[in-house]
Amino acid sequence: MNKTIEFSLSNFPSVPTALRLVPTIDAADTEFTVDLARLYHHYYTDSYGVNPPNPNHANFEYLHFLSAANDFRFLGVGPAASEGKKRNMSMDLGQAFCRYFLYEFCGITYFAHMDKVLDKPAHAAFNGITVKRISKGDAPDYLCSISPDQPFIGEAKGRFSNIAFTSAAFTEWRNQFKRIAIYDSSGSQKKLKGYIVATKFTTDTNRASNKSKVFAEDPETNGDGFLGDSSFGLGRGCIAIHYSRLLSKLGLGLLSSSLEGGFVVPEQLSFTLPVWRCNYEPLKGELFVGGFFSDTEPQMTKTSEGTVIFYPNVLKLGIPTPTFFGVSVKAMKAIRQTCLGKWELLSEIPQLEDTQYRPSNLAWLRDGSISGGLEFFELVGQETF
Repeated sequence: MNKTIEFSLSNFPSVPTALRLVPTIDAADTEFTVDLARLYHHYYTDSYGVNPPNPNHANFEYLHFLSAANDFRFLGVGPAASEGKKRNMSMDLGQAFCRYFLYEFCGITYFAHMDKVLDKPAHAAFNGITVKRISKGDAPDYLCSISPDQPFIGEAKGRFSNIAFTSAAFTEWRNQFKRIAIYDSSGSQKKLKGYIVATKFTTDTNRASNKSKVFAEDPETNGDGFLGDSSFGLGRGCIAIHYSRLLSKLGLGLLSSSLEGGFVVPEQLSFTLPVWRCNYEPLKGELFVGGFFSDTEPQMTKTSEGTVIFYPNVLKLGIPTPTFFGVSVKAMKAIRQTCLGKWELLSEIPQLEDTQYRPSNLAWLRDGSISGGLEFFELVGQETF
């Protein structure tokens, strides 16, 4: 299922190609299409630990409150019963839209929450680069990266009230970039580019012409020149923390802690994990390490080759469909090697390919993470990492 949302850009050196009305002309369109399954995948990986409230994309907790209109807006006055809940909801969705926007249109694949980086001891993967708070107040939400040598700072906002680039609120969001400092391995403060992505949400009580809208700006932190060639350490550390979060969802606490803290897990400690194969295009044949969420034991059958295929419950109605979550085997092999202290391999983690066609109940990202209906997968065995 897809919805549309309007957008406006500020201070971008050029319009991302996917946001142009005509790909060869540097002029922005007025709206883009949101893949709700992929939006949920960002929301889940960003907001929850091992178990979300409901892991099925079709039961995305806010999906039931969306209007039937083509644009992204909520039914009635929205699902929140109080101003506090409304703020929390808009913040959570604002972060999901921020990740979605940066992933789809700015090429950013990896996200680390700033609290995992800010004022922390130097991580082995960071090559001596540190991120420090230099004044009180809110700091940006994310350290994110396209690749080891292309890190960025990300700030996400979401609200139901109006947003404008000229507002006092946007000025305050820009100031968050001035409250942190990036220091290279010699202790010199360096600049780093970043993004503010703020999303205004609307409901059926708003005029049809007043639509939900993303406002994106391209600021930078203070410093004496940009990181340059040394930036690979910052991006590499971001990738390590990104995968730390994914592995924690798979119950791999030791490897997750290794990636977050930068310590070595020796080769003598091995992990035998279940391997699943995706049986549907466009990922047919791709292997994943993972498991499924289910309120009941799903129906299954074992093939003559020894693999196990799971089926939705076709007899009893009203039973939630089991949902699979996993990380590609190719990515897992590389991640396990990085936990041996080979942090340079963070630049070589294989990615999944993005495709235009995606089933409505299957979402995956370039980082190798995937979530979707269990019926897309079969259990093919185990592998030791």
